[in-house]
Formats: sequence, structure tokens, C-alpha cells
Amino acid sequence: MPIPGTAVNYQQAVEELRVKKKSFGRFISVDPKICHGKLCFRGTRILVSDVLELVANGLSWDDIIKECSGEVSRQGITEAIRLK
Repeated sequence: MPIPGTAVNYQQAVEELRVKKKSFGRFISVDPKICHGKLCFRGTRILVSDVLELVANGLSWDDIIKECSGEVSRQGITEAIRLK
């Protein structure tokens, strides 16, 4: 049996999470329900910080795209660098 008022509180919490979902451009977003709310490439669980680390380590963009199975584009990498 549900606790009185629980459904309303749950709906409020879900709505608050929705409000916190945010886009940081065309390719990057953050959602509290995905990767603990860290910046990711839209539609993936690939962290922006991981891709920036690969860039900083000198990996070519083509190799980064291959490493990410093609789920990150050159435009996405560019956007990530601009956000940095």
C-alpha cells in the first residue's frame, strides 16, 4: 500500500530532475540520470572529460572518433574544446 502523498512527492522529484537536464550546445548535454550528471555527448554515455583527456594526450581526432565507435564527431570534439 502506498504511503499517502508519496506519488505526489515522486512526481515533484521527477519534474525537478527534468528541469535540471540541460543542453550545452548541439552535441553536449548533461542529465542527472546519465553518468551521474557529468557532461556527455548527446545520446551517448561518453564523457566529455574523457574525450578532452584523449585530445590533451595528443591522440588524433580520427583516432578519438574510432575509439568512441563513431559516436563522437569532429564537430562534437570542437564543441567540447570550446566549452573547456
